Amino acid sequence: MIRKNIIRSRKGNIVLDGALFFIFMFVFVMVSYFGYKIYADMAPFVKEDITHNESIAAFEEVEDRYPAVFSGLIVLILIGFWAFVIVAGLMSQDHPVMFMFSILLCVFIIISAMILGNFYEDFFTDVEYSGLTAEFMIPHFIFTHTLEITLGILFTGLLIGFIRSK
Repeated sequence: MIRKNIIRSRKGNIVLDGALFFIFMFVFVMVSYFGYKIYADMAPFVKEDITHNESIAAFEEVEDRYPAVFSGLIVLILIGFWAFVIVAGLMSQDHPVMFMFSILLCVFIIISAMILGNFYEDFFTDVEYSGLTAEFMIPHFIFTHTLEITLGILFTGLLIGFIRSK
């Protein structure tokens, strides 16, 4: 009985999920960048205070691995979101008129993605933060190509939603 209710009440909101994802991902990237910058700025002072060689080695290992782990995590989040959009598109059972409304809302997401991408590029052309882009090459690529990635993800979700609404 519970299974039938879940199947009957399937609804996916591709547009809202897409907007929330890009906001979440942008905030996550910015917090991680600034966390790494603070960590790298404090590293010399912390290394001076540490007297044990193994602790210094562990500290340097964390400092060296942070960009690679973070870059891989961003790719994992992006692929997971794309899969989530596909599932949300399959779960939507809206009227075809709502599909047209979703297309209008997608225009808002595309404009927002362009604004976030431009903000990212303007912010990281500053001399103080430009060194971070060399450390985080994958997130830098993703956010400098935000519009193309957004269009691909939204097109996939809308295509699946359109096929499902027929």
